[in-house]
Amino acid sequence: MTANVSLIWEDVRYAAGLLSALVRGERAQTLAEYSLLLTLVGVGVVVPTMLLFRTALAGAFSSATDCMTRVTC
Repeated sequence: MTANVSLIWEDVRYAAGLLSALVRGERAQTLAEYSLLLTLVGVGVVVPTMLLFRTALAGAFSSATDCMTRVTC
């Protein structure tokens, strides 16, 4: 009787280990999916914003470059 109980307990531990590995794999996959989604949203916001304000950005960089080449602004 104790041999059967120990075999069952061994099977339960094996199944728990498999389940634990499965959950860890899904968490890593979910993290990768969220990071990819965040990257796409970031690019989708930054690129159009830069295109929309490109003349203002060019003027700001030009002004900063002029200020750095001269000793005083």
